[in-house]
Amino acid sequence: MYNFNRVILMGRLTKNPIFKAANGSHSQIAEISIATNSIYTDDQNNKQNEVCYIDCVAFGKKADSLNNNFSIGRPILIEGRLKYEQWTDNSGKKCSKHKVKINRFEYIDNKPAISSEPVAVLDGCDVL
Repeated sequence: MYNFNRVILMGRLTKNPIFKAANGSHSQIAEISIATNSIYTDDQNNKQNEVCYIDCVAFGKKADSLNNNFSIGRPILIEGRLKYEQWTDNSGKKCSKHKVKINRFEYIDNKPAISSEPVAVLDGCDVL
């Protein structure tokens, strides 16, 4: 059986990255949320704007770079894979959701980087 888990998204950060150290290690974690918009025409010929909010997570140097170079509203191109998370909240309710584990990302705007640290680049993807 063949499996394929790859996600490519382009959107804007909905909040500043949340940066923290991983449990029991020296690795860093950055959590971000992006919004992607889809504009379409409905049956009554009215333009509609559908917004999708996606939570994403990066580790190590990618997390450092996200934390140092991105903030709310900045556009980003992300390549990664879907990751399914499950947990139990404080009231005992079982919860779950999908996140994108970031493998690579790219700046979309011409805004200079806040840090001189190199950013991972998405290879082989044309951005229009």
